[in-house]
Order: sequence, then C-alpha cells, then structure tokens
Amino acid sequence: MASEVLMLSGQQQALYAALVEKERRLASMYHGALAVFGQRDNPDRLALAAHGLRELMEKLPRYLNLPTDTQPKLAEKLRTLNQSWDRTVGKSKCHEDGKWNGEIDGTLGDILLEIAAFFAWVNEQVPKRKESTARILRTLDALGRALPAPIEALRTEQWDLIHRFFISVGHHQRSTSDEEFTTWLSALERFLLDQLTPQTFEDHAKIDAIINEGEGNDRS
Repeated sequence: MASEVLMLSGQQQALYAALVEKERRLASMYHGALAVFGQRDNPDRLALAAHGLRELMEKLPRYLNLPTDTQPKLAEKLRTLNQSWDRTVGKSKCHEDGKWNGEIDGTLGDILLEIAAFFAWVNEQVPKRKESTARILRTLDALGRALPAPIEALRTEQWDLIHRFFISVGHHQRSTSDEEFTTWLSALERFLLDQLTPQTFEDHAKIDAIINEGEGNDRS
C-alpha cells in the first residue's frame, strides 16, 4: 500500500523551513512528529507525536551550542535517596516491625539530613530550569533581542506549559483529543516561528507568502 503524502499547513511549511535553516536534525524531528500525528490508523499516534515534539523542545540546546545541564537528574537523585532509605530501614535501631520508635539514632539522623538536602536541591532547580529555558529562547531569537524581564518570564512560562503538555501526553498521563492536541501544536509552531524568523519586512513577506500559499492549498 502506498504511503500517504504528508500535507503541511502554511504555518508548518514556514516552521519547517526555519528549522532547516537552524539545524536539519531539528527539522527532521518536527517533520517526524507531524507524520506520526497524521497516521489516523495508529491508535497511539497522539502520545507518539507528543513524544517527538517533546524531543524537539528538549534537544534544542544540543543543536544550538548551548551549555547542557550537568547536574544529576531527578530520577538519579531519587534512586540514590531510595538506596540510602533502604539502608536506613535495615540498620536503624529506631525501626522495628515496620514502625519508628525511640530517639533518633545516627543512622536515622543521616537519612533525615540527606532528605533535607534533596528537597533543598529540588527547590534550587526550579529557578535554574527557568533560567535554562530563558537562555534557550534568547539563543533561538534570530536577532538576539533583549526582552524586559517580565516579558521574558511570561515567554518562559509559555514554553514550560507547552513542554509539560507534550510530556504528559507522551507519557500517557493525560488524555487528549485531536482538537486539543492541534491547539497545543499550533501554539508551539507559532512560538518557534516568532523566535526563529527575523523581524524584518522582507523576511516576513516571505513567511506570509508561504503561509498564504499553504492555506490556499488547504482550501482547494
């Protein structure tokens, strides 16, 4: 059976072209996610497409020569904490028959300090993650525009909301519909286009021509 031809809207054609200019591998991730989303006979296509779009968003630093986070990830930190907890349960004199009793001994005291350090690390990562996102957005901007801090914070929050949507759908943690998925996809496309396309009359005229041509094909 011949494969279906993937029809891109004008907005999608414009974004694909902008991503090709930036890095072809990013464009391939985007095109692949759209291809999966268009597989109407695939019962898991929304989750798979969401995973592809999440990958696109998360791989931007690697392909834009941005410094990547070298700090331990949450899963790794939790694994280490869980191992320490298991050792504490086995060694602490305060733990017996599944219950905690008596004064805090050295073993239990150590794990309490480790738990406190873990939550301090988690709280520290929130502003670091937002700063990392803001750095990505600054690098994406074709003209390197400096935005007022409140506006940059809003843009960062918008990016995070879109990212969290695709994470939750990709991990089968959130049910969605074609209509809702399309609105979030369009929001990501508009966001990236706004960041990637230079704000000049000539370039905007080219983008408008691509979009208008694509929308004309959609109606035909």
